[in-house]
Amino acid sequence: MRRKEVPRAGLLKAAVAGKITNPEGARAMHVSLRQFCRVKGRFAAAGVDGLLHRLRGRLSPRRLTPEVCARAAQKSRTQARRIRYNRAAAMQGTRGELTGDLSVPRSRTGSQRC
Repeated sequence: MRRKEVPRAGLLKAAVAGKITNPEGARAMHVSLRQFCRVKGRFAAAGVDGLLHRLRGRLSPRRLTPEVCARAAQKSRTQARRIRYNRAAAMQGTRGELTGDLSVPRSRTGSQRC
């Protein structure tokens, strides 16, 4: 449970027991009355587990396939290589045949992730 979800259990227990009204609970949780009633219903049906976000732990349906990630990473590396080559050529004032070390320092951005 996240810190945001912990105090909700106490408020919802009090609302289910009738110690506080729905509008009071909604104001205390900073949600609308309609949302409070929906959460209260889930809490009454499933207990504390009903407060957890239902999409927690699921993979996004919009995520990229591993093949697309690999293709994008390869294209990115190719473009970065081309940019470094052009930058080195511009530093030497030439285009085409370059002499010397062409390595241009590049920043490390961490692991490649999609």
